[in-house]
Amino acid sequence: MPRKELNQQNSGRVSVLCEATQFLKDVFGQIESLINGHTCLLSDSNYVTTEKNELQGRNISARDRDI
Repeated sequence: MPRKELNQQNSGRVSVLCEATQFLKDVFGQIESLINGHTCLLSDSNYVTTEKNELQGRNISARDRDI
C-alpha cells in the first residue's frame, strides 16, 4: 500500500481516537458532576432527616407534658 494511503488511514484513525477521547472526557466530567450532586443531595437528605427526627422528639415531649 502506498505511503500516502497509509497516512490517510492513520489520519482518519487519529481523528476518531481524538473524538472518542473527547467524548470520554465529557462523559467522565458528567459522571463527576452527578456524583457531586448526589453527595450534596445526600447531605441535604441527612440534614432534613435529622431535623424531622428532632421535631418528632419535641412533639412527643410536648404530648408527654400535656398528659
